[in-house]
Amino acid sequence: MEGEIARGENLQEFTVKYYEDQLIKGIENFHPGGVDYTEKLAREVDVRQGTRILDVASGSGETVLYLAMKFKAEVVGFDLSEKMLAHAAERAKNLGLSHLVSFRKGDVHKMPFQKGSFDAAISEYIASNTHDLIWC
Repeated sequence: MEGEIARGENLQEFTVKYYEDQLIKGIENFHPGGVDYTEKLAREVDVRQGTRILDVASGSGETVLYLAMKFKAEVVGFDLSEKMLAHAAERAKNLGLSHLVSFRKGDVHKMPFQKGSFDAAISEYIASNTHDLIWC
């Protein structure tokens, strides 16, 4: 059934397929919490020019691109979907932000980054869908 996780499919695979399907349908931009939520996250982690940020589950890159554009932060988008990352990278290029952003494919359970690589790690997608968020 549409909207249900098929037998044997894990939640990550389902989520990747769902958002890739939305991209195929022409819904190009997903900004989970909206600009107001991005601003809230930026204040929480004190984003400034040159701040190095990791955005986990970055999807189409809305948060990544916004932080780079508004604050001149250096942002890495990290996601499972190659299609979403390619779309985000193309948008960054078109916006002239490629020097501030990069996108990497990977699983959040096997992060390839060394400790201290970033000033902050965020996930607007997760944070905007979690009511009792614990700030670490």
